[in-house]
Amino acid sequence: MTRSLPALLLGLVLTAGVARADQLQILDRADAERAVAALCPGTLFVEWISHMDDSTPVLKRVHSVEVKKWEYGQDQFEVHVKAVTLATTRRGPSQFDSPFDFTLQRRARPVVEAVDLAYVYVPSAEIDGMFVNLGKKLKLPCEIDWIAIEMPARVLHEVKRLGLPPTSGLTDAVRPRR
Repeated sequence: MTRSLPALLLGLVLTAGVARADQLQILDRADAERAVAALCPGTLFVEWISHMDDSTPVLKRVHSVEVKKWEYGQDQFEVHVKAVTLATTRRGPSQFDSPFDFTLQRRARPVVEAVDLAYVYVPSAEIDGMFVNLGKKLKLPCEIDWIAIEMPARVLHEVKRLGLPPTSGLTDAVRPRR
C-alpha cells in the first residue's frame, strides 16, 4: 500500500497540467448550436489557451462553422470552424505594458478544426476591441486564467484596412474608433 501512494502522487502531479484539456470540445447538441450562432461567418475570434505558458493568442476570422457528431460518443457533438488566421502573437517585452506583440498574417489559408469553447474568445458587445471567453459567455463550466483579452486597436484597424475580413464581418464591437 505504501508503494502505491508515491506512484499515485506522482501521477497526480504529472496530470495536473492537462486536467483542463478539452474542457468544452465535446458538447451536447444545444450547446454546440449556441456556439455556432456566436461564430457566424465573418466573425473575428481569438483562439488562446490562456493557462498554458507557451500559448499565445491568435486572431482568426470564421469562414464557415457547423455542428458535427463526435465520432466516439453517442449524442455528443463538436463545433467545427473553417477559419483563416489574421494575426499571430508572441510574448511582448513587458506584461505590464502590452503582454503580446501581434503580427498580421497576409497569406494564410482557411483551415478546418474542431474548437474547444474554453479557448475561444469572441467580440464583446459592451467594450470595443475586447474579446470575451465563449465558454463563459454561454455560461458553460470551464477553468480559464483570462476571461477576456483586449485586441489592440491598431491590429483591428490593419485587419480592416488590408481587407482581410470583409467589412460586413466586423461587428460594431470590433470596429476601431476613429
